[in-house]
Amino acid sequence: MDATVAATAPAEPPFLKRYIKCFLLVALVMIVPVIIIGVTIGMVAAMAFPFGLMAGLFASTGDGRRVAWRLLPVLVIGAVASAATTGTWWWVLVLGVTGAVVGYLCTQGWAVAIIEVAICTTTADPVSGWKDMVLYALFCVLGYVAGIFLARLAGAPEDRRETPITLLRPARAAIVGAIALAATGALAGPTNWSKMFWFPMTFLILLEYLVGRDQGGWKMVGYRFIGTLLGVVILVPIMAQLPGVARFIGIIAALAAGLAISNDRYWLGAAFITVGVVLFSGIGQDPLNVAQQRWVAIIAAGAVLLVTAVALNTWVKIGPREVVAAAKDTVSPAPIA
Repeated sequence: MDATVAATAPAEPPFLKRYIKCFLLVALVMIVPVIIIGVTIGMVAAMAFPFGLMAGLFASTGDGRRVAWRLLPVLVIGAVASAATTGTWWWVLVLGVTGAVVGYLCTQGWAVAIIEVAICTTTADPVSGWKDMVLYALFCVLGYVAGIFLARLAGAPEDRRETPITLLRPARAAIVGAIALAATGALAGPTNWSKMFWFPMTFLILLEYLVGRDQGGWKMVGYRFIGTLLGVVILVPIMAQLPGVARFIGIIAALAAGLAISNDRYWLGAAFITVGVVLFSGIGQDPLNVAQQRWVAIIAAGAVLLVTAVALNTWVKIGPREVVAAAKDTVSPAPIA
């Protein structure tokens, strides 16, 4: 049976073909629009668009386009609130509210979509002035909508398969989510980094491996740590020596390599993605310093994730008897003869 399925399954495209496809995707769909937006409108809008694009794309492919559209109001409110408060203690409160929403919706089968939206809303640099805040939110939304349509072109379904019985208590999951994400903001605050969003963003990326459908669990978390370490210790110092234009091409090449190879060797894909993200987000800054921040952030996020995982398994997770009862409630009664 398995051999028959394997024989009839479509063959994986060769790496070179996948790489060229990913290179064009990164260049034409992400980098070029960012450059155009940055030149014509400004960097606030330019930095919002790619995060919105990725959120819309991955939310749609993870939980279906219908769920992605339903989360659009959450994206708008979260983006405005985050842009208005980034780097302040009010930001920690915003992260707490965001974490509560993430925790609750994860129990409703929307884990991938809500985490991707939260990643987008928490990635604002410090923004001052209501016009820039509105601009940031607007281009998060534009990117998000573009990501949904891109997912549709790529074949993302309108709805994912039926949500399985949840194993988490909604109210407790919301409390744990609020405390965990607020903790990442509290850890980031004293650093006064230009990229304080590294902390909550990294935590959410790692959390998705644990609670998202078919995300791989702790093995993928380990691969992410290994890849990030390789990226910041080896690849960033090498690529930081490249001159301006060559470095820019190298960013696209690294992101494309990460996307193309992630399905086969995720740890290596994570290394390439790390160097691309560090160099791209750290334009105008010392890349080695940004790389160090990236590594500190993943260590801190990993520590928070460990505590969160313990809470999810000991306080939030539904017990065996409750699982049996929930399963019985979902079974339709047999027809009367």
